[in-house]
Amino acid sequence: MLLPTFQRQPSRRPSAPFRWLREWLPGRLILAVAVLSILLTAPIGAIGIIISGEKILDYGEKSPYKFKDLREKHGLPRVGERVRSKHFGTVWKIIEEKEIWMEAPNKQLIPGIFVNYWREDTTSGPGTGKTMSYRYSQNDPPFDNYWEILYDWQEFFFILLEIEAQLGKAAIFENPLTDSVSVGQNYK
Repeated sequence: MLLPTFQRQPSRRPSAPFRWLREWLPGRLILAVAVLSILLTAPIGAIGIIISGEKILDYGEKSPYKFKDLREKHGLPRVGERVRSKHFGTVWKIIEEKEIWMEAPNKQLIPGIFVNYWREDTTSGPGTGKTMSYRYSQNDPPFDNYWEILYDWQEFFFILLEIEAQLGKAAIFENPLTDSVSVGQNYK
């Protein structure tokens, strides 16, 4: 018994002038609907926000203290600057500084600034030394109570004093600010 064979009919392809229309039309139609929906809904939304926005929006509590104000209050140095301890006379470099939120005694979050200090110790090789960190908040005493920011010429003067102290020799240096003479002490 012979099975019937079906011949495949040739597909109906649109003629060349209309082929571009089938490829072009779906994308343009989607784009047209999207633009039309934006043009219709945007003005309605804008009017709705103008009328009811103030009533609906929650403003929340604004922070009573900002990081910029905190930095100005304490007079904090920037990363890369050197500072001198007023208590010990040691020179430290600021290697890190970041803004953080700290928990106050009343369990409320307050802004704070975390500062990381580095004291270089060249006797053990380059890049070695002690580090310490401190967090400053609005409740802490000012930075100037314990530290002094050194500028280029001051930095050089205090580094020389520190080197002489580490070598165990007393040296005499003139302070260009006060025209006074100071004697490096033997700390060993």
